[in-house]
Amino acid sequence: MPRRDDVTKVQTRSYGDFLRSISCLAMAQNNAGSTGDNLDAMSKLTDAKARIAVWGDSLVVSSLADFFRNPGALTRPERRETLARRVASMRDPSMVVSDPLPDEDPRQ
Repeated sequence: MPRRDDVTKVQTRSYGDFLRSISCLAMAQNNAGSTGDNLDAMSKLTDAKARIAVWGDSLVVSSLADFFRNPGALTRPERRETLARRVASMRDPSMVVSDPLPDEDPRQ
């Protein structure tokens, strides 16, 4: 059975990879990026989502699953706000800085 520290490391890496791939995909969509850019970002996103499905916290898994049930480009403000709320679920509740984020901060 994996140790809690090992699981936390995999979660953290998976969440970070997810955020990077979402960012790359959003930039490719906004800048009419090449098909290659979109495919690379989608590939990395799929990999991160798979790792989150296996290793992620149950709240994060269900939150992201709900987000992806209603697909849409991140060019719409309401989609960005919804994603920001989902990303906030990735914050570790045991972190030293565990204060809730103000609603407007993650959408910047």
